[in-house]
Amino acid sequence: MEKILFASDLDGTLLNDSAAVAPEYAQILNDLTDRGCLFTIATARGPAGAHHAIGPSGVRLSAPAVCLNGALLWDMAEPHAVRWFPVERAAAAAVVALFLESDVFMRMFVVADGGETMVTYYRDDVAVDGPMTRYLRATDQPHLPVRPMSEYDGSGDVIEFSCLAHESKLDPIYEKMKQIDGLKIVYYGDTYRDGYKFLECGAANGGKGVGAKAAQALVGADKLYVFGDNFNDRPMYEVADKSFAPNTAEPEMQRIASHVIPSHNEGGVIRTIRDIFEGRFQA
Repeated sequence: MEKILFASDLDGTLLNDSAAVAPEYAQILNDLTDRGCLFTIATARGPAGAHHAIGPSGVRLSAPAVCLNGALLWDMAEPHAVRWFPVERAAAAAVVALFLESDVFMRMFVVADGGETMVTYYRDDVAVDGPMTRYLRATDQPHLPVRPMSEYDGSGDVIEFSCLAHESKLDPIYEKMKQIDGLKIVYYGDTYRDGYKFLECGAANGGKGVGAKAAQALVGADKLYVFGDNFNDRPMYEVADKSFAPNTAEPEMQRIASHVIPSHNEGGVIRTIRDIFEGRFQA
């Protein structure tokens, strides 16, 4: 039997509108992985955010998680970085300088200690709202510490920058960021709030497609099947053997996907994986 690695985006794809995996679908997926199905996630979230989303459901992965839009492959079972793609130091410095010209809150992710830790540095010279403050506290873990940017000493490898704000604030930053060499930039709408966007950037040689292919190689899979709903998933579509978009995905993603499947609220990803693994998928 061909070995297929199934890699799924989280928000708007694997997760339902409550940002969770329903217990009945989590059980189906874990039963499949127990039978040899290869599954991982490919998300813009960091490892702590990914664990926060799938941990309560008990979903188990059989390959490193592709996090931060492919900038980092992280072992969720024995926490450490498996592979990462550093941003060139000059480019990272230019991004920091660009954000400092604005009042937009942002986070910077740094792999340290030879991959044993991944530090989230957050901008502490601007106001942080209550939900973000609670999120930062909730994701502060031994292998994933959260620190104010004023404490950053320049050590480690910067792998990603991320911010979420209204598009009126982010549009001008995005236009300037495009002038910085050495970056791969993704700019896309928030799944949960109209008018808000994520602006994220990592190394030019990274991205969700590169990360997903690296995960495929690590588990020795013959093929890569991917699931995603938003524009930051397009790099995965471009390298995968097959791509699947929920019927609630961005119209353009549905258009270019190999197949359109039931929505994230109907367990579309897990139902499709089950049908493919058991040879019952109807194209």
